[in-house]
Amino acid sequence: MRLKIYDASWLIHYGSKSVKYKDFVFAGYPLGGIKFLVKNIAEEIYKNNDIIVCFDSPTDKNTILPGYKKGRPHEAYIVSQSTFAFNMLSKSGISCFKLDNYEADDLIASVVSKYRNAYSDITIISNDRDLAHNVFNNVKIEACSLDGIDINPSNFVVSAGKQPVEYNTISAFKVLTGDSSDKISSFRSENGMLGKDIYRKYLLFGKENLKPDTIRPFLFSRKDVFLFFLKNQMNLTKNDFAELTRRIQVIFPRETKDVPEASSERNIILKELAKLLSVLQEDIQLKQLHLDKVRLTTEEFNSFKAGAQVLRDGTFAVDNDCPIHSSFFGEEEAVNMRLFD
Repeated sequence: MRLKIYDASWLIHYGSKSVKYKDFVFAGYPLGGIKFLVKNIAEEIYKNNDIIVCFDSPTDKNTILPGYKKGRPHEAYIVSQSTFAFNMLSKSGISCFKLDNYEADDLIASVVSKYRNAYSDITIISNDRDLAHNVFNNVKIEACSLDGIDINPSNFVVSAGKQPVEYNTISAFKVLTGDSSDKISSFRSENGMLGKDIYRKYLLFGKENLKPDTIRPFLFSRKDVFLFFLKNQMNLTKNDFAELTRRIQVIFPRETKDVPEASSERNIILKELAKLLSVLQEDIQLKQLHLDKVRLTTEEFNSFKAGAQVLRDGTFAVDNDCPIHSSFFGEEEAVNMRLFD
């Protein structure tokens, strides 16, 4: 059995910015990000793979570690598509996972933890290298664009600048050496020890104390093993340990047991999926799945127009604490009447 886990936020953001999908609209509403996401999902439905789609939610991580992801743009037309995608995919019977105070990274780790022993093959669809935390014997990452890389146990290639990251220590590495994209500085202890030097000591600790077999990468990924090392192997001050503990709370996945069941072919609501694929003009996927095009009702069509208007007048941006982004829309919209009855 195979399980595909989608990092919805990453795919929607990529599709919304890509040359191929960014200009796709329906009734004036931008759907480029959703089109890219759903196209990928439909291909796996055709292959009869089980699916879970994970979405971001706002968290308190910035409170725990001030400055975390500070300045990250939250563009309304992308955030809005994430909401639309969650609702549209859920209506189609596709398992969507979204939880208050959890990022998609947290939820993906939770899914992997729950289903690691239930599937022979688990694939995470994303280009986010932080998800390498989950890579294990039957868990791999599959890039969803040409500029990404596949990561699996036999081809574990993750690096930060010129420094390679040992399998499976991406979270520990980030805690100690920082991450410029997430606005996390490199750690330096009160006695002057650099984070990169502590990281090397952690690798040495693992090689000396963890059995050199297939279980070592799994143990390396656990926060309790990392905390044990910091507390018992390093001569850290109280302040240093407190700082590293805060970083661990934010950077290591925040797992939950409230994981939904994966959707399979038997869960799919074909009429709703056909409607979604019709709106997105995914004719090849419709044909593969033996589905007919579906026309929208006036109410359904007007909901897209209303969504576009809310984006255009800035209401969505204000309500969701996003900067008003109007450059996506022109003065006049070419309304797609093809599926409107």
